[in-house]
Amino acid sequence: MSEISTARQTRLLALYRRQGTSCQELIHAYKNANNENDKDFADEIADILDERYPNWNVSCISKLSSMQNDQLTINVTFADQSKSFPSAKQAYIWLVEKILNNKPDKDIDDYVLNSMFIRGSHGARYLARNPAELFPRDPNRAKDSNCYHKLSNGWFLNTNLSNKQKRDKLLNLTAVYEAYDSNWTWLAEEESYGSQVILDELDKILKEL
Repeated sequence: MSEISTARQTRLLALYRRQGTSCQELIHAYKNANNENDKDFADEIADILDERYPNWNVSCISKLSSMQNDQLTINVTFADQSKSFPSAKQAYIWLVEKILNNKPDKDIDDYVLNSMFIRGSHGARYLARNPAELFPRDPNRAKDSNCYHKLSNGWFLNTNLSNKQKRDKLLNLTAVYEAYDSNWTWLAEEESYGSQVILDELDKILKEL
């Protein structure tokens, strides 16, 4: 880690520790740090979240996902069908339903057990027979219906994912079931996210470095 990055992160952590920083803003920063593989910085932000918002890993992630989804228009196609959705979650569910359409349970069982689709962070699965199997190490998320969706075939789909994770899982599914990239598309019209106060402060920090 460079000295500039360390100084920037020290200033950011001081900013995040202010009482006015919301749970959603902290989780957004936490997710960004994880996406950049900066575990130490992510852990520092998680400590602030644990101290200020003890239940942040369930309630706030669901709320943040909902807020982010509200800012999206997702245009998707599958084969000769095209649809637009007001949220990434709805688009993801629709495409997974299309890809798994008429697939036997045994094939899905084999896929869940043997493919890279099986697990995410904290042991979470992306597809399972019931919510408890989706979140074997997190009973709170297993009880939160905002974190999953029951598909028409009776399986449960983990929807507590970033948009990048949704796209990655769709690629995994299409590779296994030979529904190649040419058969589906995912286009997101994304708007910026975040408190203007936080963004203004970040801009000041970057200019001072």
